[in-house]
Amino acid sequence: MTVLQIPIASVEPHFVQENDAFGQSFILEFEWIDSENFWMIHVFDDDRSPLALGIRVQSDWPLYIYHLKSGFIVFMLVATSLGQVLSRNTLKQYFTLVAYDAF
Repeated sequence: MTVLQIPIASVEPHFVQENDAFGQSFILEFEWIDSENFWMIHVFDDDRSPLALGIRVQSDWPLYIYHLKSGFIVFMLVATSLGQVLSRNTLKQYFTLVAYDAF
């Protein structure tokens, strides 16, 4: 298993970043839902076709699993230091997105 660290690209409450993971391109759209106080993520392929929409972001839990013929790629958000709480202002500073393969 290989783990890729994917830094969060912005501190804005709504942003898009494009990342490659294990030869696949993904467009990740992060959106802060102010009325409910949580982050949401939408995942698109490189053609901007939606793969998964409206996923509530939680740390240390799989966010999205991309299935391949030979295995899958798992995306997770992990804290970069102990005891951090995910909020509007902590996403970029204290968390990172990781992708790992299971081939």
